[in-house]
Amino acid sequence: MAVTPILGARDVDPLGLVSVTATAGTLTEVSMINEQGTRIVGVMTPGNTVWKPGVPLGYGRTYTLTVTGRGTDGTTTTQVSTFSTLTPRNQRRSI
Repeated sequence: MAVTPILGARDVDPLGLVSVTATAGTLTEVSMINEQGTRIVGVMTPGNTVWKPGVPLGYGRTYTLTVTGRGTDGTTTTQVSTFSTLTPRNQRRSI
């Protein structure tokens, strides 16, 4: 399985590419949650080979992906990856 961004990535652009790809076999389950435990809805391709978030990610957040896949030989593998998104430098404050 290939997870983008890589494990431990920091300052990830929340509008950038976030995906999980089965490199051999299929994805059987993908779960993505933020640091508050809120599940991020995703979209799986019809062949269960690629998953992407179905909603925009937030700035200054931490996300954990838990991915389970089945290889072409029937072996099941689970991978966990955590990354954080960047925090904008010029945040304006309303008065």
